[in-house]
Amino acid sequence: MVDSITHYNTHDSRFYRVNGEKGWMHLNNAYAYQGQQLQTSHAEGPAKMQNQITISPVNQFAAEMDHFSTCVLEDKPPHTPGEEGLQDQRIMEAIYQSAREGRPVKLPPMSGTDVFRGPEPKENA
Repeated sequence: MVDSITHYNTHDSRFYRVNGEKGWMHLNNAYAYQGQQLQTSHAEGPAKMQNQITISPVNQFAAEMDHFSTCVLEDKPPHTPGEEGLQDQRIMEAIYQSAREGRPVKLPPMSGTDVFRGPEPKENA
């Protein structure tokens, strides 16, 4: 079951939280390029464990350029190709159309999971 809220115009509500039967995780500053703080809590019986993890900053733009360059040199599709972004736009447009017209809007079915995804980027050492 998912209960989610998203908004374009909210003040400083930049977190991501997942609640489960035996625990939760909360990521502050989730959509920024650095400064994320991940907190987790997990219970097994009466024992409860909590962790706080600081996520090491990565220059995402440099990593994306390195991955794309590798894909060009090795003739491989990128992990997140343009087709995936196009599909996201189609979904958003269907949501807006649904809101305007007050009815569900169907999109053509996609066959498989992560249909557009290329291979995972290699970790830079």
